[in-house]
Amino acid sequence: MGTKRFAESLQGPGFVLGRWTCTHTHDRPGDEQSLGAPLINVVLDGLFLRHVGRVTLVADPTVAIVAPAGEVWRSSHAPGCRGDRGVYVVLDPDLGPRCADRLRRLSASDSAAWAVAGSDVGLATALVADVIDGAALPDREPAWITRARRLLAAHLHDPPPLEVLAEQVRASPWHLCRTFRAVTGLTPRQYAERLRLAAAWGRIEDGAVSLADVALELGFSSHSHLSARFRAVLGRSPRGARS
Repeated sequence: MGTKRFAESLQGPGFVLGRWTCTHTHDRPGDEQSLGAPLINVVLDGLFLRHVGRVTLVADPTVAIVAPAGEVWRSSHAPGCRGDRGVYVVLDPDLGPRCADRLRRLSASDSAAWAVAGSDVGLATALVADVIDGAALPDREPAWITRARRLLAAHLHDPPPLEVLAEQVRASPWHLCRTFRAVTGLTPRQYAERLRLAAAWGRIEDGAVSLADVALELGFSSHSHLSARFRAVLGRSPRGARS
């Protein structure tokens, strides 16, 4: 079934930040979990599903997931998902009132910043403050948008075209694109690219030798195509990410 490992990285004013790596492959919700302090999860590579009551949230590199103190949840993976890794932040319980009741999902800072936050208390403090101060209670995500996000994550190498994706979730392409962007802040195409770039970041950070192989594995047309999109979206080259 795999394992889940946690590593504490640093402690800042009002928070503890660490990293996790999960290789579980279960596609059914696991045991109930809870924490006596607000918890932020920022996925750097892969995705997991968090189940809170009848609500299911998709945690991936495009969003941060926040659990208020005392909230009970269960986790699982989408079928075919090989696991996930990322950064977790446990907040001081006194910060709880700043995390609105039943807070669910908010935009995450880019993966590049979170990837190095584990060794830079100043950067980590700024990112945590940005997440808390920018938090707003989102509308409940429509189930068919969640299905669309899971389908895109399950086909990183070859994301389905908008028309095919819309047919699979039983919506018109126009309605899917409009609603998807309202919920995630990205079009389905942009969302799929963010997932692929985050996966590329993970391969590079894990020591992948050949950027050409990484590009081919994740559906980029070439090494130069991957490098160009890396610079455009993440603001640095793959070589810079490696260093």
